[in-house]
Amino acid sequence: MVDVHTKKQRSYNMSQIKAKDTKPEIKLRKELFSSGVKGYRIHAKIIGKPDIIFSKQKVAVFIDGCFWHKCPRCYKEPQAHNKFWSEKIKTNKIRDRKINSQLKKEGWRVLRFWEHEIKNNLSSCVNKIKNTVAQNKPNIIDLFCGAGGMSYGFEKAGFDVLLGIDSDKNAIETFNSNHKNSKGLCRDIQSLSVSEIKKLTKNQKIDVIVGGPPCQGFSMAGKRRPNDPRNSLFREYLRIVKGLKPKMFIMENVRGLLSMKNERNEKVIEIILKEFYKIGYNAKVHKVNTADYGVPQKRYRIFIIGTKKNLQLDFSFPDKTHSKDGLSKEGEKLRLWNNVKKILTDKTNADEKLFYSAKLIEGFKKRERNNKKRNIGFGWSFLNPEEPSYTISARYWKDGAEALVKYDDKTIRMLSAEECALIQSFPKNYKFKGNKKDIYTQIGNAVPPLMAERIAKSVYGWLNKND
Repeated sequence: MVDVHTKKQRSYNMSQIKAKDTKPEIKLRKELFSSGVKGYRIHAKIIGKPDIIFSKQKVAVFIDGCFWHKCPRCYKEPQAHNKFWSEKIKTNKIRDRKINSQLKKEGWRVLRFWEHEIKNNLSSCVNKIKNTVAQNKPNIIDLFCGAGGMSYGFEKAGFDVLLGIDSDKNAIETFNSNHKNSKGLCRDIQSLSVSEIKKLTKNQKIDVIVGGPPCQGFSMAGKRRPNDPRNSLFREYLRIVKGLKPKMFIMENVRGLLSMKNERNEKVIEIILKEFYKIGYNAKVHKVNTADYGVPQKRYRIFIIGTKKNLQLDFSFPDKTHSKDGLSKEGEKLRLWNNVKKILTDKTNADEKLFYSAKLIEGFKKRERNNKKRNIGFGWSFLNPEEPSYTISARYWKDGAEALVKYDDKTIRMLSAEECALIQSFPKNYKFKGNKKDIYTQIGNAVPPLMAERIAKSVYGWLNKND
């Protein structure tokens, strides 16, 4: 058989082939509906454009054409232009593998059905989808959960947060207001036994433990005291990990932890890694600038991530998605850092209580001159709307000096709590409880939810591989 079409005609004909709402897709959707399966979406804009997705359960469904994806059962070599079709189909199969890999890395479970399976064995396909969707989501508990930034990111990535624990009453109120399907417990972790945690979580399997012990004792921002009792709280974290035996733990902290030493001149970070190794975990330290992951804030932190020794696959920390110049170190294209321009409230709409008095401005200018002479920094920092914010700390409520909005030399203000929350990547509808100091403190102590979500997606994919 001779192909009489020109290259232009052939391209036009191929462009007319339906990419969505094909007969097999419609047939599958009708069967899902009649079987009582709900909660799916179509034509979702995610990697690879799956035909159907279950976003809460992170299941992506593709229907592959038997010719276009070279079904081993149905495919027949075309009689004309074999080379053209061979290359075309080869490209499709390579793309399929790449999409599968990318989705799994993001924590999705991928189902692919051949066109002939939908046509000839529809009920079996629907049952497979139902069984996959019904599989339980992985569970986490959040120690030192604060306002719930880490938990929120993990929920967005498809995890069930069974329990959040913190000794701050207002933070737990915030946690409970935003995590309706979780339980927030206000309790000193030192008085909480592993058996109590098991009872609170109804003896469900804990896949991951997350959280960051209070870090002020480690922080470069304050006086680091080797005997600060807050420094020992990581041992409580260690105790609970040992008792619950999750597949993975994730501990967030400040970068000052890397240089801190105890009274015997031993590095605290090395002690922590050794202690986790003793209880059966290989742990690694990952240094991050949250701006490199889409958070509109230059926030330098570390994540200590440990995995059980008996698990074969190493965990790969997520690749950076953003950079200052839009390029990775290897020269690959990334997104530009997100800035604060759209977050900052207009001067005329800003609360007048946020503005510095003339006396306070003069005091900071005097401090700036003195600090400059002593070469110890300027004492205050001003935001560039075209760049990410500086770090929002737990002490921001005092004077906001680390991230101020400057209109001119006489007009300077702090950020509102709402602006700080958005800079930390909390959604606009996130509800914070407590007074002004409480709310600023909760925001400054939090792990940015977007940073947590980036990590959680990689964790989800890793857990699927280690099932």
